[in-house]
Amino acid sequence: MKRTTAVGVTSKGLALLGVIVIAMLATGCGSDSKTSDAAFKKDAKAATAKVTKLGDDIGLAIQTAGTTPDAELGKTFDALTARGRTIIGDLKALKPPDSAKQRVDDLIAALTTGARDLDAIATAVHASDGKAAGAATRTLATDSPAIKSARVALEGQL
Repeated sequence: MKRTTAVGVTSKGLALLGVIVIAMLATGCGSDSKTSDAAFKKDAKAATAKVTKLGDDIGLAIQTAGTTPDAELGKTFDALTARGRTIIGDLKALKPPDSAKQRVDDLIAALTTGARDLDAIATAVHASDGKAAGAATRTLATDSPAIKSARVALEGQL
């Protein structure tokens, strides 16, 4: 004789449901959202700290550009561009909650523009084209507030 529980499920069906829930928990399905939120916040804070450091280092590179040989300055801007792209990759790897997704996307977009600007500076410096380097630096200066704004907005969510 089939025994049916108060919710209309047979005891065999209830046992099967229990096995499925245990299997889901063991494989990470239905994992604790507090754990993933904490991991997101930790990783996002690390990424935004890298953005701040990158901005500081860009400022220093621009301030010392007049006294730095082109070959060295070009390598500096190549490295800054690479760091920017690495941070973009870090941000793309985040698994933000829905409430933070747009802020992460905004920071990725702003950093992508900034990395393109850095690459333009590096290219101009490697070509010893001061006029193009100046123009690219002015473009970066115009685009930088969007990076800061997106970073601050994301940090406010953390």
